[in-house]
Amino acid sequence: MRGNKNNFFWILGFLSLLATVIFIIVLAHLDLIPSIVKKFPHSDYYLHFLLYGLLGLCFHKALNHKAVFLFKIALPLAFLILAFFTTLEEFSQLFSQNRTFDLVDLFLSLCGIFSFIFVHDLILFSFKPKLIKP
Repeated sequence: MRGNKNNFFWILGFLSLLATVIFIIVLAHLDLIPSIVKKFPHSDYYLHFLLYGLLGLCFHKALNHKAVFLFKIALPLAFLILAFFTTLEEFSQLFSQNRTFDLVDLFLSLCGIFSFIFVHDLILFSFKPKLIKP
């Protein structure tokens, strides 16, 4: 039962962050991003890395670390799904008057997703107790 409550927390966290990211995307498309955010140099780069990284981590945990194997390499399902939609959203900016397509934004978003998942799994699986056979 404990696992279900923990998973519920991650699902709720993912949905909350997803709603936040969608809200920010809508504000950006309507050119309503607060001017205070625009005052900090490269703030959008930091926010891309941080928000998408947290979104990726919560989604990865909500999916219980599910992975797809490609050439014997485990690729987190959360990364693949978010990478697809993140790329789609960034390319959609080509059709918006108020937004600017930026490969650096896309790169930092994907790096954030990958980094948060990778560091989490590295820490989680590095400190897992090892069973000693008698």
